[in-house]
Amino acid sequence: MGRFPQYALTGAVGTLFNLVVFWLLTEYLGLWYVLASIAAFLVRSFFKFTLLCLWVYPKARGVRHRMWWFLGMEAFGLILGTTLLYLGVEGLGIPHLPALVLVITILYLVSFLASRHIVGKGHEGDSVI
Repeated sequence: MGRFPQYALTGAVGTLFNLVVFWLLTEYLGLWYVLASIAAFLVRSFFKFTLLCLWVYPKARGVRHRMWWFLGMEAFGLILGTTLLYLGVEGLGIPHLPALVLVITILYLVSFLASRHIVGKGHEGDSVI
């Protein structure tokens, strides 16, 4: 079955973490949803990379090198996600929390396709699914 179940669980926990941080920042601290999204995304990224390295791809080599690739992908995801969130809320009138769920879903699919080649590179005998 490959690494997909572990990757999916890592993504689900990261998504829950992201949504909780976002919700706390917007609802309790009154932070603007765009800034809250960026902060939650950054916290989730650190959490996700740690889980990917320790649990999903524990035998992968060159973690530091892949960390930079991962951060590059996350930066791309942050820019794309923030743009999509803003367009969804301001352009389509979707409330900020459901819009974030939609954006996270889109980014999750892109991330899954890319992470095997970035974080999991060098992991012995692995298949994505």
